[in-house]
Amino acid sequence: MPVSHIEWEKHHGKPVPKGHAVIFRDSNSRNFAPANLELISRADLMRRNSYLNLPEPLPQIVQLRGALNRKINRRSQQV
Repeated sequence: MPVSHIEWEKHHGKPVPKGHAVIFRDSNSRNFAPANLELISRADLMRRNSYLNLPEPLPQIVQLRGALNRKINRRSQQV
C-alpha cells in the first residue's frame, strides 16, 4: 500500500475509496502533510496527466512516436 494512502487513512479515519487516488498538491511526493494530500477520482487523475494537455505540437509528436514504435516492434517481431 502506498505511504500516501496510509497517511490519508491515518488523518481521515477511513480508507481511500475504490476508484480514487491520493495526490500531492505541491507535487512533492515526500511531503505527507495532511494539507498536501488530496483525494481525486482516477478519471480526474487521468485527465490531469493526459498528453492532450501539453502545448502544441507535443500531442501530435507523442502520437507519431507511438506509431513509429509500433512499426518498429512489428518489424522486430517479423525478423
